[in-house]
Amino acid sequence: MSETVSRLVARTVRVPAAEVSPSDEFESFAGWSSVTALRLLVSLEETLGVTLDVSEYFAIQTVGELIGTLEARQANA
Repeated sequence: MSETVSRLVARTVRVPAAEVSPSDEFESFAGWSSVTALRLLVSLEETLGVTLDVSEYFAIQTVGELIGTLEARQANA
C-alpha cells in the first residue's frame, strides 16, 4: 500500500517516487493546491478502489497519515 500511495503522490505532484516519504506534508510539495489534492483523491479511488469522504481526506496532513487512513479503510471493507 505504501509504495502504491507514494507512487500516486509522486505522479500527481510530478516528482520522483523516491522523493516521497511518509513524513512529507502535502503542503510542502511545490504547486500543491486543492485541485492537485482532488486529482490525487480520484487517482487513489480509481487505483485502490477505496472511497474517502472529502472532508476526511482534506484533514489529512502527511503522506503517512494518508497511508494509515487507506490501510484502515481497506481493512474495514
